[in-house]
Amino acid sequence: MFNFLPITFYVEINPQKPSGQLASAIHNFELFYKVLEENRTYIAGIHANPKLLQSPPKSDNVSSANSNKGLRLEKPPTRLLPVTYDKRGTPQYTRYTMPLCHFEGHNMWLLKPTCLNRGRGIHVFRELETLKELIIRYCQVGPDDTSQSSQQPIKGGEGTKPEGKKKEAPAIIMPNSFIIQKYIERPLLIHGRKFDIRVWVLITQELDCYFFKEGYLRTSSSEYKIDLNNVDDRFVHLTNNAVQQYAKNYGNFEDGNQMSFQAFQRYLDEHCKDKGIKVDQDIVPQIKNLIRKSILAVRKKIDVDSRKYSFEIFGYDFIIDEDFNVWLIEVNTNPCIEESSTLLKMLLSRMISDAFRLTLDVVFPPLAQYVPPVPKLYPVTGYSDDLNMWYGLLLSITDRELMCGTTDRSIQVAPPPTILRSANAISVNDDRRVSVAKPKTPKKAAVSPAAKGQKKRTPEQKKRQTEVDKVLPAVPPPVEIAKESKAEPAQGA
Repeated sequence: MFNFLPITFYVEINPQKPSGQLASAIHNFELFYKVLEENRTYIAGIHANPKLLQSPPKSDNVSSANSNKGLRLEKPPTRLLPVTYDKRGTPQYTRYTMPLCHFEGHNMWLLKPTCLNRGRGIHVFRELETLKELIIRYCQVGPDDTSQSSQQPIKGGEGTKPEGKKKEAPAIIMPNSFIIQKYIERPLLIHGRKFDIRVWVLITQELDCYFFKEGYLRTSSSEYKIDLNNVDDRFVHLTNNAVQQYAKNYGNFEDGNQMSFQAFQRYLDEHCKDKGIKVDQDIVPQIKNLIRKSILAVRKKIDVDSRKYSFEIFGYDFIIDEDFNVWLIEVNTNPCIEESSTLLKMLLSRMISDAFRLTLDVVFPPLAQYVPPVPKLYPVTGYSDDLNMWYGLLLSITDRELMCGTTDRSIQVAPPPTILRSANAISVNDDRRVSVAKPKTPKKAAVSPAAKGQKKRTPEQKKRQTEVDKVLPAVPPPVEIAKESKAEPAQGA
């Protein structure tokens, strides 16, 4: 799955005993983290001097100094199969592959509580101890940050409070499940600032899946930079509007720190003309492909109670790295519908109205004789008022049977493969031996000391020995010689 979302770990802690469970809960992540940590200097040197990639070392490891550290550089194939994980093996063996631009040598990660939204509880961290402190604190007292706080006083950075805003009451939810996700250290930037993409997805009562044709970019208010003394600068790294609205430069670059797909295309045409990237041909198709994969992955859990007449709108968040690969980073069950910019005032009304046409109007069709006094139109630039802007992603009979949990194994619905644009990738192999409990076996019968030193013979050796025995005379059994005693010697000695 890690060819369409960044390296991600799921952690669940018993809130009653967070300290005792923490080590085992983050064990797999810690192995991966330490492999990257051991190779920070080398990878930073690669980014500083790309010529090192032209003359790779002879061995599989990146260098003789980095031998047995479980990391090597490789060029990804056209269809990258990045994860090989065999649970049947003993010891367990794990391999991950990610584009080189995801790891610049800083080893930065995101911690996200699964039960919070609007950017609450999200932290960027680099130190393993910081992660442990955050998880234990969340399980015991809950996150103390709100959408108004720009930074938190955690290890590696000083906290500051925004001016002119009243602080909301701290969240009373104490999360005990978390997502630890690799922070993309070299994302695509707009005017030197970070951004992500928000799109809407609708699943109807018929389990049909739709994609709204227009999304928007959410931009940060500060120049993108990695300050190791303050890696948790939320105004640099988090683009949620609930966070950015309290930044000093909020709204100075874009209205509400939001940009349309058309404005994004104009930026690419001006600043990335040599790449020839088209939003509607290169970016949006990747987004649709990832959405389809994610929906099919959870198809058995979307409506486990088989409820009738229910639908839901999801908010999907994506990020683009500097190689123009699109990555799924979040799926929100309650996306924000605040009209915080002129762009959202235009899109939100049309998005909700057209969603009702596919859901409510199907169950409760309007009366033919009813004519509204004033037709409600929500015009969107570039689209006809009569056009429903929801595009069907999973609508075919085969797709619907698959979504509804058909038992027909002949039905195979495979989204197109994710093709990465990166020229180089990092192959991370933890190569650490995980101890696996072995079942108890009955004790074997005692073996004589003479037999212990003998090696087990192969069938060919046994056959050869049989042929030799037929030719040679039988060898008499050895005669036991009594041990000499310290008593008087025998007569005639």
